[in-house]
Amino acid sequence: MTAMNRNFLILLLAAISLIAVAMGMAGYSQGLTLGSAIIVIIIELFVYFIVSMLTNPRAAISMAFGSAVVYLVLRWICSFLGGISANVDGAVDPAMALGVSVHPLTVVIQVAILLCAGPYILAVMIPELVGAGQAATLRGDQLQTAGGAQARAGGLEMTPTGGFIQVFSFEELASMMKKSHGLEGFVIYSNEGLVVWKELPVQVQLDTLVAKVSAEANYLGQLMQDNGLAKVRRLMLESREHYLFATTLNQNFGILLLFSGRSAPEEIFSRIGVLAKSTREYLQWKYPSLAVSASAARDKVAMDFGA
Repeated sequence: MTAMNRNFLILLLAAISLIAVAMGMAGYSQGLTLGSAIIVIIIELFVYFIVSMLTNPRAAISMAFGSAVVYLVLRWICSFLGGISANVDGAVDPAMALGVSVHPLTVVIQVAILLCAGPYILAVMIPELVGAGQAATLRGDQLQTAGGAQARAGGLEMTPTGGFIQVFSFEELASMMKKSHGLEGFVIYSNEGLVVWKELPVQVQLDTLVAKVSAEANYLGQLMQDNGLAKVRRLMLESREHYLFATTLNQNFGILLLFSGRSAPEEIFSRIGVLAKSTREYLQWKYPSLAVSASAARDKVAMDFGA
């Protein structure tokens, strides 16, 4: 069974469950009143909104509210269908059919079903409401590797043709990075020296470090070119406890990679290329409005690692 089929199955089972609950409670329906409907709708929207914000930390307010509205509409439609289906004599009273929607037990059971199945439903129907990365995870999409790069125990096995691992969120990027043996942290920064994302457990003066390393890398690169040497591909600093690598990803971003000093240099060099290129590909996907010039594309440092 494919991941997509699985999510459609969840959607189908959730809809059947919502309708079945409404049918089972139809005998307790007392008809719909405007006051009871408003109270239930307000409570529902509040519950859906709060749960959406708590379960998806990257969700914006508009995304959480949109999810709440979708859940609300789905529940009331299924309740109406269940109320109609329960009238075996064929007489349809909309107020009575919808009355089951405000019964407390019906509300509790149906809301619980939606909170469990809802994110999977949204991942198929309206993925924008949960975010691209979260939707891919909920659909069961696997991290796609270019050229067959695979994660293995003890590190990252890299035999890529395209040379990068595709990810869809900073969290997935960090998870991929952590699979690289010896990597203790990384920092993504903009060309202005501002920190975009960090996974760095070591206590350092991060802003100063990023600004100084970025400036030194640019200075040394220009110095080498002015004196007839090739363009700098990366800057490596070795201390007693760490290896620090700095490289430009494109004209908009750069990255610092901090490896343990106990790691073998040859192992580090075999991984840097995929890590840097995977980061660059993700940033270009996430920020498509940030143009990359043709000359900058040719000079992308990360692409040269495998050369």
